[in-house]
Amino acid sequence: MKAQSEMMLHRDRPCGSPGRRFGEQQAVNMDKADIRFHLRDVQYLQPRPERREHQLHVLTALILVHEGEGVVELADRKRLVRKGDFIVCPAGSTSLFYFHTPSNPSDAPNSGLATMFHFDAYRWGENFQESPTALDTTGPWLPSSGKLTSQLERIGVYCRSIFEHFYSGEDRSLWLARIEFEHMLHEISLYAETAFSNDRMGAVESTKAFIDQHYADELSLEKLAGLAELSPKYFAEQFKKYYAVSPMEYVAEVRLQKAKQLLASGSGPMKEIAHAVGYRDEFYFSRKFKKSFGVSPSAYLKTRHTKIAVFGTSAILGYLAALDAAPYAAPLHPKWSPYYYRTMGPDIPVHLNAYLHRQFQQENLEQIQAAQPELILCPSGVQDWELDVLRKCSRVYEIEGAHGEKAWREQLKDLGALLHREEEADAWLAKFDELLAEAKQSLSSIIGGARVLPIRLFNDNFYVSGDEGASETLFTQLGLVPSELLNGLKPGDSRRSTLAEIRKSDADLLLLVVRQDSRTLEHWRSIQRHPDWLSLPQVKRGAVYVMSSYPWREYSPTAFVHMIQNLLRISGN
Repeated sequence: MKAQSEMMLHRDRPCGSPGRRFGEQQAVNMDKADIRFHLRDVQYLQPRPERREHQLHVLTALILVHEGEGVVELADRKRLVRKGDFIVCPAGSTSLFYFHTPSNPSDAPNSGLATMFHFDAYRWGENFQESPTALDTTGPWLPSSGKLTSQLERIGVYCRSIFEHFYSGEDRSLWLARIEFEHMLHEISLYAETAFSNDRMGAVESTKAFIDQHYADELSLEKLAGLAELSPKYFAEQFKKYYAVSPMEYVAEVRLQKAKQLLASGSGPMKEIAHAVGYRDEFYFSRKFKKSFGVSPSAYLKTRHTKIAVFGTSAILGYLAALDAAPYAAPLHPKWSPYYYRTMGPDIPVHLNAYLHRQFQQENLEQIQAAQPELILCPSGVQDWELDVLRKCSRVYEIEGAHGEKAWREQLKDLGALLHREEEADAWLAKFDELLAEAKQSLSSIIGGARVLPIRLFNDNFYVSGDEGASETLFTQLGLVPSELLNGLKPGDSRRSTLAEIRKSDADLLLLVVRQDSRTLEHWRSIQRHPDWLSLPQVKRGAVYVMSSYPWREYSPTAFVHMIQNLLRISGN
């Protein structure tokens, strides 16, 4: 392996015709030679049956597909990828990557392989000091996306060697892996085409983007297939393969979801809204709307009689969802509020920024001002100057958190009264109590007096977690027994812990939340192979359950339901 690796570092430049090269598009200044790329982590991605969650990239990520077809969701956009495609995810972005399920049953169910690298870049200054300024890792040295054709096999050899050396456990091999990584980036920059090939996948994706922008136009299968330069039958087959609906079904979905947003914003009479989304006959539009959503447009409009904006936290959506009420504006993000983004997002016209709230608070406030809501919901404890801005826009109602004087049930009933949804609040609470009673009976026979310990992994540290939502569900509502490690921990607080402390504790069951960011996931992959983790009694007994951040880090009625359902699922009920 050593001889092979040394040979890899002294290869001649590849021969063959690379096509349109990124490096040929612009001259690179010699100053760029001072750039250094530093590999931090590498992993293989394969088809997996578990849940899909967006990942926060603390560092820049490079995803390179070797086999199969998949999807990368980046910046609220889905991009189809297949063999030879690569995408760079900027530091601070979130993405989700997954492989398509094979359309042909005879295909191998686990066909698909990609490599994900996390790395950062810096520039050498005078006396070879690192610049304190973080550098953009895309630019004249590396395209943000592209395709490799003739050199893919060669790049694949690099990937295998980098992976083996990175995880060898030897310092020299780690050094070699990082050198090889820079060699690989150099070849990608030389031989990558700067855009995805104009193949069937790109054509289908471009046509979907066209529908998103031109849904109000006259659209037919023949017209869409013509844009993709494919036959109508083949185009329809490929579109349904990638998006699980036919092209015309997708057109209807986009039109009707846009219609819901226009209805919520009070944009005009029904006839105008029908025309605005591509329906010339308002009666046909009304039938389609009712068939899709179960209510007529006029009935739906009555449910949105109050124009609501949510500020500060997406957890407030957990109260509105229980009341079957959707706001006009709210903080939403596919990673930071995944459930609400997926279920309520299409009904919410204005998506505020749900990531780094303090950084984007001014932008969110300006969007709320522009929305002109009739009512603004926010958590108690927002800053005074924020409240002043909100109160100048509209009436403000503050929802107390776990530390408020009112319990969450009372809060839900008060909000229901405010929105004239008292019946919905009472009905929801009745169903919740039924679920809670069934769950307590089921879990008592399985978990019994087992001591439960919620823990969290963030970066390379474990924390005993006293999250209000998890504590409320586990110990107050379900009456489970907390581990002694939670003694003295105030609700909402957490305390750093060690595997040795967890091993010596009385915890029978561990509920582990692994933060979905690249740095934490890198450590999680490492710790799962470590003897200290494998020797935990809970690991040996199979009594460790990895849970998602939502619902376990949220305090809201909807989150409580999902936590209970999670527990019933892992216990086999």
